[in-house]
Amino acid sequence: MGSNGPVHAVTYSASPGTYILTGSADRTIRLYNPQPTTTASASSDAASLPQGRLIQAYEAHGYEVLGLAVASSNTAFASCGGDRAVFLWDVASAVTTRRFGGGGAHGHTSRVNCVAFAGDGDGILASGGLDTTDGACLRAYEAAGWRNEELRVQSILGGKERYVLVGDEMTGEEERSRGEGRVLAWDLLTGKLAGKVAVPWGPKGYEARRRAVGRDGKDRPRKNVVSCMAWRDDGWGDQFCVGGTSGVVTVFAA
Repeated sequence: MGSNGPVHAVTYSASPGTYILTGSADRTIRLYNPQPTTTASASSDAASLPQGRLIQAYEAHGYEVLGLAVASSNTAFASCGGDRAVFLWDVASAVTTRRFGGGGAHGHTSRVNCVAFAGDGDGILASGGLDTTDGACLRAYEAAGWRNEELRVQSILGGKERYVLVGDEMTGEEERSRGEGRVLAWDLLTGKLAGKVAVPWGPKGYEARRRAVGRDGKDRPRKNVVSCMAWRDDGWGDQFCVGGTSGVVTVFAA
C-alpha cells in the first residue's frame, strides 16, 4: 500500500478496524483494505510482500495531509494538514461535508498537525497546529452548528512548547531551541493542561527531535524513516501499520 510521496498519517477505521486510511505528501487520502490481494512469496524482500486493496481515494487538500481521525460510526472521518484547516469527510460519497478554519477569523493560521473526535456521538472535533502567536494553537469545533471554540492555551504552552500531540523534525539550531517535543493532555471543557506525558529518552523525559532507535537503545542511521503508526482497535488489536518517507504503508501482525 503506497502513495506518491512520504506518508504522514495512518489510522484504522473504528472497531473492528477492517480498513486503513493513509494521508500523504501528495495531498491525497487513501482508504485500503489491508487484506492482501496476492499471496506472500518466500522472499523477505519488501517488494515481494502481498499487496492490500485500494478502496477509495479522497482528494480535496491543496497541501500535504498531516493528520487523520475516524468517527466511531465509520461513516465520516476528519483530516488536516498544510491547508491550515480541518476537513470533515463523508466516507461513502468521498466528498467533504464541512471545512473548519483555513486562516479565517476562527481558524488556524498555520499548518494543522493533528485532529481527533471527542464528546458524545463524536460531536466535537479538536485540532492542534503551529499557530502559537495568537494564543490559539489548540481549537475545538462543536457539532451544534459546528461553531468554532478556541481553547486559549498560550499562557500554558509558553514560547517553547509549540506542538500539541505531535512532534516535528528539528534540523536547525534556532528551531531546536524553540520546541521541546512534549506530549500534552488537555481538558476540553476548561482548556487547561491536564498532564504531560514523558517519552523514554532525553534527560528530562522529552526531546525536540525525532530519533531512530534500535532494540539496543542506540541511534540508528535514518533511512526510510517511519513517521506514523497506528494499532488496530486503539492499541488492543492484533495488527498495526506504519508509514514514512518511503511512501509505503506496511502492515504487521502483532
